[in-house]
Formats: sequence, structure tokens, C-alpha cells
Amino acid sequence: MKMVVTNSFKEVQNKGLFSLFKGLQLTLWRDVPFSGIYWSSYEYLNGRLQRLQIFSSPEHEHAEIFARSFISGSLSGVLAAIFTNPFDVGKTRLQVTLEDAGSLNKLVNSKSTKESMFKSLHTIYKNEGMSSLFVGLAPRCLKIAPSCAIMISTYEISKKLFADML
Repeated sequence: MKMVVTNSFKEVQNKGLFSLFKGLQLTLWRDVPFSGIYWSSYEYLNGRLQRLQIFSSPEHEHAEIFARSFISGSLSGVLAAIFTNPFDVGKTRLQVTLEDAGSLNKLVNSKSTKESMFKSLHTIYKNEGMSSLFVGLAPRCLKIAPSCAIMISTYEISKKLFADML
């Protein structure tokens, strides 16, 4: 931890405060749509599963909340990952290519990140085909599904437990 703090201070001294946010815009191109898709699909799926009433008795209410949110969270995470994977591929390719070329700083400090992202996606699609925009989707889904399921089910069950305490 000490090395992280030391290196962060060195980075700020050498390159300025904004050097800590290098690559933020590229990451936001992936994460903002992901969140929009995740939360809207989670609410939809959770509502649909709630109407099914898997467990009808009150003594199973916590189990139902956990199961419903776990399933909805994992499915929503996978759905969001599928739709945003091209942005993940574009972000990764831009960061690797530009870091190798030494021009990542120029890109992230310019106003052309949007153009660079879409130009990169178009080039990948044109040269390598549609399937290349979904490279790494399986490992990404294998990471995201349990991550989203655990996060949202923990939140929902905690919310219910704390509400019951009041």
C-alpha cells in the first residue's frame, strides 16, 4: 500500500494531478452504458420474478429476496456485458495500442476520445469482422455474472434485514 501512495505522489509531481485519471474517458465509454443496461434490466427482471412468487410463505421471504435478486443480478450483468463488450474491446485495444505508441496521454487529454473509440470499433469491425468485437466475452461474463449476483443480492438482503430491525 505504501508503494501505491508513493508512486501516486511521484506521478502527480511529474505529470500533474490529471495523470491519475489517465484512461478515464475510455473506461466511461464502457461503464456508463453497462450501468444503464444493468440497472434497467435488473429492475425489470426482479419485478417479473417477484410476480412469480417462488416462495409463497412469509417464513421464506428472505430466501425469496436473495434468490430473486441473485438470479436477476447475474442475468442483468451478463446482458449488460454482451451489449457493452464492443466498448470493452475498443477500450482495451486503444489503451494497448496508444500506450505502446506513447500517445495515450495525447488521446485522453484531447476532446477526440469519442471519435477515437468509434473509429477504433469501426476499424476492428471492418478488418476483423463482427466476432472480433466480442472477443473475451465468455471470460468477462464468467467474471461479471457472479460479481453482479453477489453484489445485488447482498444489498437487497441487507436492505430487508435492516428494514426489519426498524
